Amino acid sequence: MERKLVLTKEAFPRSETAHNGDETTEEIRKGCINPQITITTYDDVQHGSISPFKDITGDILIIVEDNPKETDKALNPVRRNLDKSLIVKSCSREQIAKTICTTLEIFVLRVLKSRITALKNLYDQLKPIEDVGTPSTTRSGKKFREIEYFSDRQQIEMIKDTLHEAHALYRRSGISQDESSFGEADVPILSDKLAKSLYIIDDRIYGCGFRNSTLEIFVNVSQGIMSDKAYQQLCLNIRAAAKEFDVFDTEIKVGRYEQLNYSSCQVGTRIKNDCGRFATLGGFATKQGELHALLARHFADPERVKSVYYVDGRGREQIFASVLSSSHRGSYDISVAKVLHNISYTMFRNSEGQPMNSSLMDMSTVNRRDLCERHVHFWANEQQPRVGKIVIPDFDARSSDTRYILIKEILEFSEEHNELRPRRLCKNGHSGAIFCSDDIDGQCVHVCTMLMGSIINGDMANNPNVQGEYTSFPLNQGISQLNDEHGGTFQIC
Repeated sequence: MERKLVLTKEAFPRSETAHNGDETTEEIRKGCINPQITITTYDDVQHGSISPFKDITGDILIIVEDNPKETDKALNPVRRNLDKSLIVKSCSREQIAKTICTTLEIFVLRVLKSRITALKNLYDQLKPIEDVGTPSTTRSGKKFREIEYFSDRQQIEMIKDTLHEAHALYRRSGISQDESSFGEADVPILSDKLAKSLYIIDDRIYGCGFRNSTLEIFVNVSQGIMSDKAYQQLCLNIRAAAKEFDVFDTEIKVGRYEQLNYSSCQVGTRIKNDCGRFATLGGFATKQGELHALLARHFADPERVKSVYYVDGRGREQIFASVLSSSHRGSYDISVAKVLHNISYTMFRNSEGQPMNSSLMDMSTVNRRDLCERHVHFWANEQQPRVGKIVIPDFDARSSDTRYILIKEILEFSEEHNELRPRRLCKNGHSGAIFCSDDIDGQCVHVCTMLMGSIINGDMANNPNVQGEYTSFPLNQGISQLNDEHGGTFQIC
């Protein structure tokens, strides 16, 4: 039995245009693809019900057979006669739907490969360089080729961001490495030795970490400006140090990098401490049946803060939690307060606002390739979630003994300004917010990290086109720290 499934009008958008009132033509939208899937059985192939030259057409062939060994037998005689571009998969009857999804992913990524390759070539022509041509100099000291048709630095950043997201997409897919547009399959691990070798080069190196296969190095300068000569020499020294660790893809980012914690002033947030500072209530956890609030320690430091207040929409305050003291302090910026009143709503929400069961993500066991470019969100006292993406899952800051997760703002088109602009992710009063990630099957919400602060707040305040970058730490490690500080086990709600 052979079945052909052609994905056309129902699966891909088209438009219908009427001419003279009596004739309708269907116009396929530009860029739309229409794969044809042939589904057949082992018996059809074995008994010659289909011809490998005439009947196996289209883009995808799926052979249905519950016995995998029999499937291989069915496929081998005809494989040599099939078009090499044909995607061939085998599965049981129960796996047909899942196999269709997998093969469609492979089909789409194959189509995208040429476009991604073209985008890579364009970026290679436009990306910052140090020593060619007659460059123009940006405020960061980097130089750009003078390309008449494409001079906007923000557009170059958009291309780079798109390539990073495409890299992560290919890496998480089921496509083979030789069909990918990118070389590295896994995200390299940042070793302590590599980080220390970079910090020795220059005291202004603020931090570093891998974004996909690119080692990003953050250089902090007081005015955000570095001379051409100093920048070129720094690049040479950094690349030489990286090569000692077999790292050849680097990006040096010059700016004013200094972490700004987000609990310094009132910006309409939901909680307030007894020192007058405001922050965001990130979430709840239980311990021995008692409810506790998870907070940023720089907002609720037990050495200075005793009580936390809820602030309603009218600005009225009511005490709702008491900060717990501990005999020692861990490295992570987290504290906990015992809730004094009944709270009816304690669950985390997905990006659509639906309360869901939570799953605390163990960042140490999740493959880095599944974290890079992953979209995350948190809820504040607003109608919509704040959304960003993980760009460096293992970020090392010179001043810290622990590793962080670097989260970056996403770009969106602004109709008002007719250009791509970052969607601001965080602001004062958001300290303690907890980033979550939607579950691909919609079964839960993955609880990921807790926000600490921004590292480029000055540049963001002066330029709306600067993409904000924010430090956060794995919440599961923060919870482990609380368990150690207070004894017992905290369980997130």
